[in-house]
Amino acid sequence: MSTRSAESEVKLTFSATIKNTLDDGQVAQVLLSDTVISGNLASGVDANQANRAWARKSHTLASGNTEDIDLYDFADIDIGAGLGNDGLGLPMALEEVVTFCIKQTSGAGRLELMPTNPSNYATWVPQLTVSLGSALKAGGLLLLHQPDEDAFDIEDGSSHMMRVGANGGDIVYDLYLVGRHDDEASSSSSSSTSSSSSSSTSSCTTSTLSSQSTSSSSSSSSSTSSSSSSSSSCTSSSSTAARTTSSSSSCSTTT
Repeated sequence: MSTRSAESEVKLTFSATIKNTLDDGQVAQVLLSDTVISGNLASGVDANQANRAWARKSHTLASGNTEDIDLYDFADIDIGAGLGNDGLGLPMALEEVVTFCIKQTSGAGRLELMPTNPSNYATWVPQLTVSLGSALKAGGLLLLHQPDEDAFDIEDGSSHMMRVGANGGDIVYDLYLVGRHDDEASSSSSSSTSSSSSSSTSSCTTSTLSSQSTSSSSSSSSSTSSSSSSSSSCTSSSSTAARTTSSSSSCSTTT
C-alpha cells in the first residue's frame, strides 16, 4: 500500500532596468523588479497545495488538425508510461488544476486553444485563435496559476475537455499541469501495487530593460537616447536611432 504525492514549485519573476543616456555620457536609470509568483506547493489538496503533476513535451500537431485532451484522466494519451498514466505509470485523475502552462516550442503554424469547443469542455480554458489575434507563435506560452483552495475545476463527464489546434502550419508544443486528484481535503489517493511520489518545478522569468530621461538648461539643451538590455534563454531585440530595446523571456518546467 502506498500514497502518491507531489512536491511542486512555480516561479514567475519580472525585472526591467530603464536607462536614459545623454550625449555627454550621463546616465539615469530606474530598476523595476518584482517576484510575481514564488513558493512551493506542498503535497495535498488544500490551498497552496497540489499532489499530481503531468507533462507532455515536444508533441507535434500537423497543420489543420485539432486534438481533444481529457484534463481529468488524459485518456488515450501516453507520455511514456502507459495510456492515461503519469510519469510513474500510475493512473491520472484531476479534479482541480492549480498550474496550467502550454508553450509552442517550434513550428511555422499558430497554436490555437478552443478554436471550437468540444463536448464537455473545461469552461475556464481561454480561447486563443488566429481570428482573435491571440493564437500562440513559436516561443509563445500561456500560464495560468490558481493556488487557492478552489482552483480551476475539472468535472469528469461535464467540464473536462480541451481542444488544441494547429493553424497555418505544423506546431510542436509542451503542456504542463500541476493539480489535485480530489477537491475535498478529507480524501486521499493510494495505490496497492507500487509506491509513488513525484516532484515538479515550474519557472517562468521575464525581464525587460528600457530607459528614459531628459536634460536641459536655459542656454543649451542635450539630446537624449534611450537604451535597455536584458538576458534570458529566449531573446528578441529591436533598435531605432534614438532608442534601442532588447527584452527576453524564458519559461521552463521540469516534472
